[in-house]
Amino acid sequence: MKRMNGEGSIYYDKKHGRYVVSVTAGKDPETGKPIRKQRTTRSGTKALELLSELREKYVCRGAGRAGVRFAGYLRLYAEAFKKPMVRENTWLNYESLLKSADKLFGELTFADLSPTGLQQLLIGIPSHNTAHRLAILAKAACQQAMQEGIIKKSPLEGVNIPAPKRQKEIPVLNLEEVGRLLQAAESNPPLHMAILLQYMTGMRAEEVLGLSWQRIDLKERILQVEEVTNVVHGKVSLAKPKTSSSRRRIPFPAKLQEALIRYHDWQDSLKCQQPHLWQEHGLKLLYTYDGSPLGIHQYASAFRRAARKAEVQASPHVLRHTHATQLFLQGWHPKDVQARLGHSSISITLDTYTHWDLERCRELADKLDTLYPK
Repeated sequence: MKRMNGEGSIYYDKKHGRYVVSVTAGKDPETGKPIRKQRTTRSGTKALELLSELREKYVCRGAGRAGVRFAGYLRLYAEAFKKPMVRENTWLNYESLLKSADKLFGELTFADLSPTGLQQLLIGIPSHNTAHRLAILAKAACQQAMQEGIIKKSPLEGVNIPAPKRQKEIPVLNLEEVGRLLQAAESNPPLHMAILLQYMTGMRAEEVLGLSWQRIDLKERILQVEEVTNVVHGKVSLAKPKTSSSRRRIPFPAKLQEALIRYHDWQDSLKCQQPHLWQEHGLKLLYTYDGSPLGIHQYASAFRRAARKAEVQASPHVLRHTHATQLFLQGWHPKDVQARLGHSSISITLDTYTHWDLERCRELADKLDTLYPK
């Protein structure tokens, strides 16, 4: 029983003794091939009912476009709206997320999705962070699909998006711990300088590693953040900071000025001692011993070894937290701390980069004595 174009078809499979009901539900956005939905039954009457049901589910609803494979549309959306806006190494994270989407949604189309079904799928993802990121991407993609007329209502409407797993509290180092850490790195001048810069300026690790001498004014004691390191497939390169607020000028104290001058002298002597090994890469501040750029993974690895030697529980990012917290304890205004750290929002500064300090709270509590009723 052939149907008109777009209405689907019914045919009898003699080999299996069953009616096969089929409708075309749009095209796969990746391959361009028609997406066909089929059901079988032994009854001709039931076949007509199945055809009506399939047309209602896959053809009439959204004029057939709701038959687009959901995971395929997610990739198209990400490549069109996300890829041009992020760095290459960030896109690698999206690629990993899209692979998870392929496994999770398989051949499911928009028409196959329901809030209840999506909620069950998201709950079944072992990683809370993956579930959260995938739900956020899917929600944005569904909004775009609605604008394009592919669906009338988002299947994520009413779905509880999983919250990302709460990160562990980042510790803050005291002055004695910082001293031990620096002492443990003394035999490695580039590592020692990177640690000192992070601690004294609050810069991100990739900002310190992207710093060049031409961005440092030793006389005025101010440096500029204009480039950061970027590692893709193990290759170290330079890139612009992610946000305009990250591009900033950071004043630094006299003791750091002295340390930078000593480090500059050491670097010059190294070039003279090993000219055959030295690779020129502009005027970068931090290099390995042969003059090649110091990547974020190399720095993190060397940092961990120094931290173990110093018996300090820390990572490079801990130094940034430590710097921010010390600024608040010294009475810096939140807006000044925000500008120094290069945050786009003051809420990030206050919510993420400040830590409760017992001694500070005791000092404040002592001041409450003035309010005690006589």
